[in-house]
Amino acid sequence: MTHPPCRDDGPNAPPGSRSRQPAADSVHLKRGEMAAVAAELGATPTQVALACLLDRSPVVLPIPGTACIDHLAENHATADLHLTPAHRDRLDRLVPDPS
Repeated sequence: MTHPPCRDDGPNAPPGSRSRQPAADSVHLKRGEMAAVAAELGATPTQVALACLLDRSPVVLPIPGTACIDHLAENHATADLHLTPAHRDRLDRLVPDPS
């Protein structure tokens, strides 16, 4: 079965689409730091954001939406991503724990 390629909706994406969701880059200044952590881990910013959420609590399970197989594979690969304490500290400064 062939699936259509993922599309880049850009800034005019409809509400709820992947490029409009704030998980990895809602604030422009945070985007660079999230991308830097991702590059160090050989991951995408989306994977780092999901890993950060998964790492925060054993009772929280993020349910990311996906519009194509490529995004599903990207999300699934997050399970193999392991954040170091230094990465956790950097990410916590970007998005403080609400508790």
